[in-house]
Amino acid sequence: MLKKLLAVGALSAVLLGGIGTASASGKSFGCSVVDQVPQKNGDIYTQYVIHKGNSFANAFTDKKTKITWYLKIGGKSCGNGYYYAFYEGRKY
Repeated sequence: MLKKLLAVGALSAVLLGGIGTASASGKSFGCSVVDQVPQKNGDIYTQYVIHKGNSFANAFTDKKTKITWYLKIGGKSCGNGYYYAFYEGRKY
């Protein structure tokens, strides 16, 4: 059981670590969307995340903003080695 927990924890760290790979808020990296610029619509926040490689976390929490983000659309190619995903989030 402990071994499974450690494996899940390691996988989470890898996936969440990948979120910051191209982490430069406000840049497009040649994509048609802008990286990590949250928009608010009522209680729902939305943002695009861009990074090299087609691997995105299903969910993650931004510790600064206290927003938990959930993957809605992922793995769209920008055509230059970068990919983007669309996330929706709520502040908890």
